[in-house]
Amino acid sequence: MSSTHLEFKRQIFDQVHLNGPFPKHFYKDNPFYGIEEDISQEHIYRRTYVDGIRHGQNYIIGLDKKHIVASAFSSGFTYGYKLIVKNNKVVEFAVYDCGVQIEWNRVNEKELEVLECLSKGEYEDDFKKWIKTSNVVQKILDTIAEGTDENDYASIHLSLTLASPDPEKQDEMARAEWAYYRQKRMKEGFYHDDFLPYYYLQNEMRDMVIMEDDLPDEIKYIAGVDVAYNDIEQRMVGGIVVLDAQTLEVIDHAIHEMDVVFPYVPGLFSFREVPPVVEAFKKLKVKPDLIVCDAQGIAHPKNVGMATHLGIELDIPTIGCAKRRLVGHYEKEALGNKRGDSQSLIWDNKEVGKALRTQDNTNPMFVSIGHRISLETACEWVLMLSPEYRLPETTRQADQLVNKIMKDRTEIDFLGDEQE
Repeated sequence: MSSTHLEFKRQIFDQVHLNGPFPKHFYKDNPFYGIEEDISQEHIYRRTYVDGIRHGQNYIIGLDKKHIVASAFSSGFTYGYKLIVKNNKVVEFAVYDCGVQIEWNRVNEKELEVLECLSKGEYEDDFKKWIKTSNVVQKILDTIAEGTDENDYASIHLSLTLASPDPEKQDEMARAEWAYYRQKRMKEGFYHDDFLPYYYLQNEMRDMVIMEDDLPDEIKYIAGVDVAYNDIEQRMVGGIVVLDAQTLEVIDHAIHEMDVVFPYVPGLFSFREVPPVVEAFKKLKVKPDLIVCDAQGIAHPKNVGMATHLGIELDIPTIGCAKRRLVGHYEKEALGNKRGDSQSLIWDNKEVGKALRTQDNTNPMFVSIGHRISLETACEWVLMLSPEYRLPETTRQADQLVNKIMKDRTEIDFLGDEQE
């Protein structure tokens, strides 16, 4: 067997290892909850498990790059985004569905460049097309008929690729294989729902965002929202606290506790967090004029973070004010150490937010437009809401509220800004 062929098999194994189905991981005969790390001279592998299944943030940290693979706990396949970080900047991100890379983008110095999109952006149309018309789907069925286990993803993938050495044929095979496995997983019930419509909805919401001031004449009440989790029990609580915009005194609050009904799919995180917040909002006696979210707004791969989603859902002005970056870069060396100092957060050659120092000599907050507000006004409000602490008072109060209900939280730290 040639070295080239061995390398190819190794690549296939790596792809399946990262993106394919995982067996349950046990510790002392019980499904493992927690973090597992393997450390070598060249890499650090860091994996997160819930109920024995790898999910959430899974890191491969090399000498100069960090790969962040996100897999949904409900299925064992990778769904959502894989981010590649270099020098603390997201340089590539990919969208996965059913363990297959369906979209791949690279951020160069100027803009977001689409290098490859398996489905050319029309996921639903391509899915229907490839499952109905491609002869590669029949090849998959023939391979299974010859004795290969239908669940042996690696063997089917390898046999089809070797049977189609032409690059164009391999491209056809990849699309058909994605369509086949996607349909199969749906029939088996591994999807709580079909994830791809959520990506369509994000694209629709992105076009609905109002990125200028569309505020009431007077901001009398301002709210903070937060969500906390109990991973063991798979429960979540959404909380909303309403403050007097001038005195910052708590005027009203509400919570809503529920089961976790949407898997951990980074990039689609708002579909997991918005429902309990909306239900809590309905219980308020005093409705806010502006909401500050401990989350991203348009500083998101698709420009639709939780703050944006919530603002559109409730048709209320919202601000994203996150402790950590999700995407984008800023000039750290140029960011001053004084309260009010800021630097633009750039993603796809656009300003999507600000790294804003809310107190002297503290880590910045990452402020972005949610909906119906300008970035300048959003930063002004965050500073007014942070008279003593790094976190806005809205976030502090909401955090305290939900932590009275849930002690165990799930935090997202894509770039490790807290440690920088």
